[in-house]
Formats: sequence, C-alpha cells, structure tokens
Amino acid sequence: MKKSFNPCKKSYFLQRDIIHKQKNLESVLNQFNILCIQYAYASELASVSGRNLMHYGKKVKPHLRNQIDEIGDFLQLKLF
Repeated sequence: MKKSFNPCKKSYFLQRDIIHKQKNLESVLNQFNILCIQYAYASELASVSGRNLMHYGKKVKPHLRNQIDEIGDFLQLKLF
C-alpha cells in the first residue's frame, strides 16, 4: 500500500513549526527586553553610586576627618 500525499498533514507540521519559532522568538525578545531594563537600572545605580562616592569622598569625609583631627589634637594637648 502506497502512502498518499496529504497536504493538510504537511500544512499542520509547517504551522506547528512556525508557531514554535514564533514562541521561541518571543521568548528571546522578552529575555532581550529584560536584559536591557536590567542594564539600564544597573547603569543608573552605578551613576547614582558614583555621585554619592564623589560627594562623600570629596566633601563629607574630609570635613569629618578635619573634625576628628581637631578633637584628636585637643585631646593630645589635654593629656600632656
């Protein structure tokens, strides 16, 4: 018995393959979008962190260090 060509069956497999590829593409696009959002968030966080580091490193810490040194000098004088 010869197998006959069934266009409906071939069409079904083509449709299934197309749907699978579309779902896979959607999954990859979703992953790409999520990674772009995470990258933007990390960049913004790094930028804010950099501004905070600069502020604390150039303004707050030197001011506190000066106060500590002044009090330390005062205490040294009181001890002797």
